[in-house]
Amino acid sequence: MGLLCRIFGHKYNENDYCPRCGTSRGSEGLKLKKTADKQGYAVLGAGKCRDEHVVIPRTYRKKPVVAIAERAFFEYDVPFEVTLPDTITEIGDAAFGCSALRRIRFSDTPCTLGKAVFGQCASLEEASLPAGLDKLPMGTFLECTALGTVALPDSIRAIGAHAFSQCTALTAVTFSDEVEKIGASAFAGCDKLAAIRLPRGLTELCSHVLCGCSSLTELDIPAGVRALGDHALDGCAGLSEIRLPEGLVSIGSAALRGCTGIESLTLPASLCEFKPNRAGEGDLFRGCSALKELNIHPSLKHFPSGTIADCPQLVDIHMNGKSLDWRGIQKDEGWDEGSGSYIVHLANGKIRKGC
Repeated sequence: MGLLCRIFGHKYNENDYCPRCGTSRGSEGLKLKKTADKQGYAVLGAGKCRDEHVVIPRTYRKKPVVAIAERAFFEYDVPFEVTLPDTITEIGDAAFGCSALRRIRFSDTPCTLGKAVFGQCASLEEASLPAGLDKLPMGTFLECTALGTVALPDSIRAIGAHAFSQCTALTAVTFSDEVEKIGASAFAGCDKLAAIRLPRGLTELCSHVLCGCSSLTELDIPAGVRALGDHALDGCAGLSEIRLPEGLVSIGSAALRGCTGIESLTLPASLCEFKPNRAGEGDLFRGCSALKELNIHPSLKHFPSGTIADCPQLVDIHMNGKSLDWRGIQKDEGWDEGSGSYIVHLANGKIRKGC
């Protein structure tokens, strides 16, 4: 900053630009440093700034301000909102990860985000993400417990692990069908999330992706999904209707555990595996206390332990095979412990539980 500016302060013109030192109008007191290539500046931290509306300047010392450094506002302790200029192209890990941030405004300039940029921003109620953003990194909105709704730009192709995990106020999220991957635990613990339309481009529901989303009532799994990961829908207690696509090949351990609203479920003919965890436990439908009817196919060859355990209302299992097919399925110890006195309906007769 020029000597005159240090003594008398900036003298901004009609373009909010100070010709004395080459700085555009922004919040005073921010700590800035030249980038490694010397072509611009990065905001290293809040410095002496304690504004309730933090404005990042477009330029500093006649060079553009292009980045927000890792953990730059991590310890900011004044409730605030922030406006970013169109010169910002990079935001570092946990840059705004503090409980004081209430709102952020991006420009339309594409930029890259680090991990957990807004992690644990417990006061953040809304965020408008920049157009052109192609990935939401790991933990972007982790534990943003005040965040109610989010509309992601159509440019998004991937949502990282834990991106919205424990966003306990989140009721809705929208994204385009161009999203190809949603990472593990992306929406885990979002217990107010009442509706989500999964993008058609998905090929897998990763582990814990919607675990604990107890307000979900129905879910359509896209046609391209080939696998449900471990605990994918574990604890979705409000889920009463789920539609599984033909083409689904495997379902992981505890993927539907504790889905206490499901009364009837038809598994696709393509399904050939209930995958146990490393300890050999399946627990796929364990605790599905309302489950009365299950429709399966002879393509299944193994029921790991706990597959239909603690399903006391289970009355009917329909299988479009013969008794030889049913008896040929490997059934691990405890696979149906605590289940109801079901009857297996087959093409050539019926088999009662335990027979």
